Amino acid sequence: MKIHDNNFLITGANRGIGLAVAKMAAREKARLHLVSRQPIGDLKDELLKLGAKSVVSYTADFSTREGVERLIQDLQKEKIDLLFNNAGL
Repeated sequence: MKIHDNNFLITGANRGIGLAVAKMAAREKARLHLVSRQPIGDLKDELLKLGAKSVVSYTADFSTREGVERLIQDLQKEKIDLLFNNAGL
């Protein structure tokens, strides 16, 4: 699987396995699209320092229909190459 230069969407990206995958993908120079319930804060800077080409964050609560629909709307303009679906809900 080629990660370098691809748009990589990771759900549950702010902690645990999702965060570890985000860091790994950053080192591989991916363009990261991170989804989490809470804003990612300083994580964006850390991932850019690790080598990510770009980092875009989305805040979404998958336990509500509105949260899922808003994320779908936000992603309409993006070309996602890889998905790591790690969200807990």
